[in-house]
Amino acid sequence: RMGFIDTATSTDVTDGAYIEVPSTGAAVGKTANNNTRTTSATIATLSANTWYRARISVNRAATAVDFFIFDDNGNLLGSQQNAANIPTAAGRETGHGYIATKSGTVAQACVDMDYMALEFTKALLA
Repeated sequence: RMGFIDTATSTDVTDGAYIEVPSTGAAVGKTANNNTRTTSATIATLSANTWYRARISVNRAATAVDFFIFDDNGNLLGSQQNAANIPTAAGRETGHGYIATKSGTVAQACVDMDYMALEFTKALLA
């Protein structure tokens, strides 16, 4: 999982807006508000040993979240939007990050992360 999350374990996010990539590679966008989730259709199916770029964009009113996945050359592979279960109420805070887990007892590299950025394009109130 990567994006706006509130957990650092294999337990699914309670509050957030994030991209989840299961072992099948079928990446989906998820929004979660107080443990109620909305899952998009597949954004794109990803392959191992391949670089991708992901973008998550929350609109100004926080009424929709757009999920994008690009190939390493910047070509859009797919996008989806969720307009439900976006955490906006007090006590529903998240942070940006990622969590990669694997079940079982054999050690395995789960993700290679090259770069992660966060950009605000709306003035935030203190």
